Amino acid sequence: MSNTVEIMDTTKICRNFPIEPEREILRESFLGTLEYLFETHSMVIVEGQDGIGKTTLLAQFAKRHPDTSISIFITPATRSSYDPESIRLDLLNQAWWILYQKELDSEEEENLDIKSQLGTKYSSLQKKARSQKFYFIVDGLGEIPDNDSNYRELILDLLPLGRGKEFRFLISGNSDKLPEQVLNQIPNKPFTMSPYTLDDAYQNLADLDFSKEDITELYKIFQLPGQLASIRRSIQSGLSKEEFLGDIPSKAAYLFELEWKHVDLSDNLLSEILAVVAFSSLEFSINDIAKIMGLTAHEINLLLEPIPFLSKSECQNVRFVSDAHQKHAQAKLYRHKDIAENRIIEHLKNSEDPKAIVYLPTIYDKSEKYGELLNFLTPEKFSFRTYARQNKTEQLTIEPKAVIVTA
Repeated sequence: MSNTVEIMDTTKICRNFPIEPEREILRESFLGTLEYLFETHSMVIVEGQDGIGKTTLLAQFAKRHPDTSISIFITPATRSSYDPESIRLDLLNQAWWILYQKELDSEEEENLDIKSQLGTKYSSLQKKARSQKFYFIVDGLGEIPDNDSNYRELILDLLPLGRGKEFRFLISGNSDKLPEQVLNQIPNKPFTMSPYTLDDAYQNLADLDFSKEDITELYKIFQLPGQLASIRRSIQSGLSKEEFLGDIPSKAAYLFELEWKHVDLSDNLLSEILAVVAFSSLEFSINDIAKIMGLTAHEINLLLEPIPFLSKSECQNVRFVSDAHQKHAQAKLYRHKDIAENRIIEHLKNSEDPKAIVYLPTIYDKSEKYGELLNFLTPEKFSFRTYARQNKTEQLTIEPKAVIVTA
């Protein structure tokens, strides 16, 4: 029996660091270009269409600088992933590791003033830097929904923008989604990603028994890393190579559908579980989903394990492999939306997690339960609710949008 020792670094500390894709292709030329751009620019903005591999590239850059990078990976379809307070703590935890080679424990988190400590640790990183650079990597910022666009500025405010030449910022998303004052403040350069080369496609699919000629034909239609990842999952979940190659052009129109081929939508229990994951603005763990559905964690695992388009984060939260997959699932499972939202609401109402109170109004609003929303927002129940944080009690204030209820 061999013991495996995991070498810790900030990519292991980061709360939502993406799981390494199967058959990952290292984008060496892109990584080299980013290094070059950082010689003359403090900020590089990685742009490109959905599925082109922005998240993977940023993760590769972070792994290339495991001792000098601090990362935030946002899942735009999941509101909890861009909660500023959670991100502040994540930033502090990674900075703490760089400075002291240890993680914050739960007792330290409770006793520290997270906001002031983060500012102090940024100053300590500047002193530590000397001739090296520290990289702040933010993925998914531009994909935060426009109705939550204020969160983009709140998250950028957590970064040490303009604090010194020691800090560099690698951000994914279109530059037109970033506040103009930030772009004016920081010397920046957009970098547009291109799709896979044919050689990349060969490397990615060669182990699936496709011939070189097969892959050349596939590449004429599918050049994005996200598309090739979907092909892998389809083949690995039982679709034959011959079946896929039979009508390549039409496959482009329903590539997501191929991944649903082995999902039994007549199974209401499975459909409702998938709907809970699809329609939630929070990420739930297997244990959370078990509580929501009144099942055991083992039963949930058995049902979800074969689903090719689901993955688990480092902290074991269940998520779709991409935002596009989540949106497709919402369309497929729309008839289960009301049941799923009701289950989520009941779970959050009974939850001891202080953040449940923040997300309940949003879920009431999205599910158009305006009467329940108004009841929830009464002064007796709401205005004096507080939660403990950083060894002090803060007033929690939410200003709901006006709700007009018509007969």
